[in-house]
Amino acid sequence: MPSANAFKFTPRKENLNKKLDDVMTTENLKFIAKPCNEVSVAREYLEERKVPEEKHNQLWYVESSQSLSYLHNKYKERNLGAEPRVLLPFIKDGELIGVSGRATDKTIALRYLTMRFRDDTPLIFNVDNVDKTKTVYVTEGPIDSLFLPNSIAVGGSDFKKVDKDLFKNAVIVYDNEPRSTEIIKKLEEVIDLGYSVCIWNDKRISECKDINDMVMQGLTTEEIVEIIDTNTYSGLTAKLKLKEYKKL
Repeated sequence: MPSANAFKFTPRKENLNKKLDDVMTTENLKFIAKPCNEVSVAREYLEERKVPEEKHNQLWYVESSQSLSYLHNKYKERNLGAEPRVLLPFIKDGELIGVSGRATDKTIALRYLTMRFRDDTPLIFNVDNVDKTKTVYVTEGPIDSLFLPNSIAVGGSDFKKVDKDLFKNAVIVYDNEPRSTEIIKKLEEVIDLGYSVCIWNDKRISECKDINDMVMQGLTTEEIVEIIDTNTYSGLTAKLKLKEYKKL
C-alpha cells in the first residue's frame, strides 16, 4: 500500500491573499482504487442494481475500506474496515472533496462509509456535470441520481445545502416514504424555502422506496422522469399535495 506522501497534488490558488493549498482530484483514487468498469465484481454489483453501463466509469472500487485511510491524514488512524466498496466521488470545481463508499456485501451493517476532505464545502454528488440552465433533479442518494438525467445528490436528506444558483431549476426528489415523519418535515421545510418538490403520487411506484427500487421493478428512466415531472409542485399547491401524500 502506498504512503500518503506518494500522492500528487495540484496547487490551487483561491486569490492573491490566500496561500496555495494542496488539492486532491480523482487522480488520487488511482493509488488505491480502480474504475468500476475495469473490475468484474464491481460491474456485477452495478449490473445487479441496473445502474446504466455508461455510468460505471464514473465510480470506483476498493477491495478493502481500510485503503481509504490513505486518502487524507485525518483518516490515517481510523479503523475503516476490510469490506469491499463501490466509491462515489464528490467533486467540486475539479477537486475531490469527499467520497462515499457503498458496501457491496449486503450483510455489512454500515452500508455507506462517507469521508469528507474539506469541511467548508458541502458534499454534493455530480454537481460539476449538470447544466444549471435546465431542470436539475436533486435526489437523496448518489446511486438514485445515476438513473436520472441532469441530476445531483446531496448524500442524505438535507437539501438546504444545494447551491443557490441551482434554486430556480432544481426539483427536490425525496425518497418515497409518506409515513416517515422526518421526510415529511424535510419536505415542509424545502417547500417553505420556495423549492419545487416531487410529491410521489402514482400507483406504479406505491411500493417503491426510492428510484433504484423503481428501476428494479421495471420502470424506465423515461417513465420515472415523467412521473416526477407530473408530480412536481411548489408553493401552496405543494402544501396541499403534501397533505394528500401523508394519507397514503
